[in-house]
Amino acid sequence: MRQNYARAGRRALSSFIDLFIVLITTALLYFFPFQMIIGRIIDKDYKNNVRKPYDEITEKYNGKTNLFGNSNQGLYAEYETHFDSNTNTVSLNKTAYNKYTEYRDSAYQKSLKFINDSVLRLTDAEKDKNASRPVGDDLYVFGSYAYYAYQILLKYPHNSENVLYQTLKNNGSISDTELADLEKAYKDNVNQLYKDLVISLNDLYNAYAKVNTEAKILSSMSYSTLKDNHKDLKIDFSNVNEFTNESKDKIFEFIDYYYNWAKALTTTDQVLDDEKTVSFSTEAHDILYYSLGFNEVDEKVIYIERYSKHANMSVAYLLIAFSVIFVGYTAGMNGYTLGRRLCKIRLVKKADLSAIEEKYESGEINEEERRALIKKALKTNPLIAAAHDSALKYFYFIVIGLYTLIGAVIVFLVISIVDIVMASIKSHRTIRDYATLTEVIEVTHF
Repeated sequence: MRQNYARAGRRALSSFIDLFIVLITTALLYFFPFQMIIGRIIDKDYKNNVRKPYDEITEKYNGKTNLFGNSNQGLYAEYETHFDSNTNTVSLNKTAYNKYTEYRDSAYQKSLKFINDSVLRLTDAEKDKNASRPVGDDLYVFGSYAYYAYQILLKYPHNSENVLYQTLKNNGSISDTELADLEKAYKDNVNQLYKDLVISLNDLYNAYAKVNTEAKILSSMSYSTLKDNHKDLKIDFSNVNEFTNESKDKIFEFIDYYYNWAKALTTTDQVLDDEKTVSFSTEAHDILYYSLGFNEVDEKVIYIERYSKHANMSVAYLLIAFSVIFVGYTAGMNGYTLGRRLCKIRLVKKADLSAIEEKYESGEINEEERRALIKKALKTNPLIAAAHDSALKYFYFIVIGLYTLIGAVIVFLVISIVDIVMASIKSHRTIRDYATLTEVIEVTHF
């Protein structure tokens, strides 16, 4: 018996309707009660103690855009008004110069203080007890500053006179071969200085963990970030040495190396007044920009771990809830979902109905018995329906999406196109249909 196979358009529309229903259900359950439950797990008043101050700091630096497209300018956008992308220069008048160089200097000075205070807290229990925030927060902010510095230094290979090697190549002072050799030697030096800093920081984290086991600093976001940001350096973080003055010197050696270069590029000997401006290079633009970034991290740090934990728990909830709800929805309706009902199609088991038709034509069974037998033969198992509609359709998207969202979207689009093509050709069955021994047919009523 030839089945009235569902057309590809109906199948696609029903899938969209079912996906929309599950997504709306998942979202509604998140807003109430799960967002409240997650928030209370993290803080007794998460909204006011964490999310609100964190978002206010974000708005201060990044601005805010409402539904009508109007934006409240943040500190980053305010700073960018001084940058000319055509000439790659940043121009500052007296007020702006004083403001942004103060950000630069405070970032450096605070970073030194964070390391010195952290080292003192190894041996001074009273200082550790009375500190305004955990030592992991100070080290996290310092680590952000050092990481910014490292990225900027690698971006602009230069000589001892602070001239970019690329500039020397452009004006004919050095050849392509010399450029490659000079940049390699420069980057090797920067990498080694920074690697020594990271190793010393690792020793500092572990030294503090020994004297203050209750802090659990080695399981903090601060320490995890240190390890996660530096996988490319191939550092063995399990190899821990005693933290010494030499360790601290290696930390300061890198920071001073960066700051001395940064200050030279962002300092002027001109006498500025309200009418006069001074222009700096694109390197200076990045230095001052990331000085702002340091201050943002410094203000946010007391909230970051709890905010990140809330975000991670929310993502975990959404993935789990989406999967559970979709499986329950498709299994509970045995594949005859609301989307299929509205599109008048149905998921059925692939079955040979010829024997039933022969009995009917020979008069062994009547019309009512025929329909009952066909219905029984085509009835799908709820677990098979769930596998067809949710597990085999969306599970791979979730798994790939944990690593790369763009990759997951591409794979999803490719498979969706393949499904549409297969549902449109002679067999009218998709890969999932073949895998679950099912097919989708049109029906005349619900």
